[in-house]
Amino acid sequence: MAGSSSSKPTIKDVPDSVLLSVLENLSQSERLGTAALVCRDWAKLARSPPLLHRLELHCADSAQLLERVRSFGIFAVRRAAPAGSMRQLHIDIDCQAADEEDHAEIIATLLAAVAACGSGLKDLLLQSIGPLHAGLPTSVLAALPRLQRLKLSAWDKISIKTPLPLLSSLQELELSTGNERGVSFGTSAVLPTSLTKLKLCGPGGVPPQLTSLPQLRQLCLRRFSAELNGLSQLAGSLEYLHMEEYRGR
Repeated sequence: MAGSSSSKPTIKDVPDSVLLSVLENLSQSERLGTAALVCRDWAKLARSPPLLHRLELHCADSAQLLERVRSFGIFAVRRAAPAGSMRQLHIDIDCQAADEEDHAEIIATLLAAVAACGSGLKDLLLQSIGPLHAGLPTSVLAALPRLQRLKLSAWDKISIKTPLPLLSSLQELELSTGNERGVSFGTSAVLPTSLTKLKLCGPGGVPPQLTSLPQLRQLCLRRFSAELNGLSQLAGSLEYLHMEEYRGR
């Protein structure tokens, strides 16, 4: 009909529920680095709690590493943590080229982000973050009451010196190192009795703490040495044992 006008639908007419479904299928970098720049509404949706259940940081560029970690820390503390929906936090970086001062800041920033997001966190991966001679601070462990899976991978030694019973929901634990310094357990280290799967990658002996894991079902040991009678004392509930590069005596 002449003189009549009809408005054509635009992207603004798409319901938020539909947009959330679309954004959910994008990678984190696409969602936060591209889609969030379209407009304020999209930026708000891209940072909404339903899309913040998983957060990742990947960086192999040593020149940009410190700034990337700083930005990640700010976002995690200011945006992700208040949302309270964080379930998975995966951090995979290469900080071998960082000097001592930068490395200390990187570790402090990442641990602060972990603690801030920890209330609902169930899956935590810290990969190639450098030496963890002091292990994870008690303050960080106390912030992870629901953690079920923990993977720590460092290019230097990992030392577990503090008791881990604070991680009372932990079911899977993986500790691995990239050199000959390996994984070590201090005399005061205590593993959570809730563990059902344990993987240790790095030179060292079988820690005596394994005999105190009544629910342990799977044990994977790589590049380790142990007396055979030490292995025979493992928890009776063990159903699967994998040994690679075994250095028996």
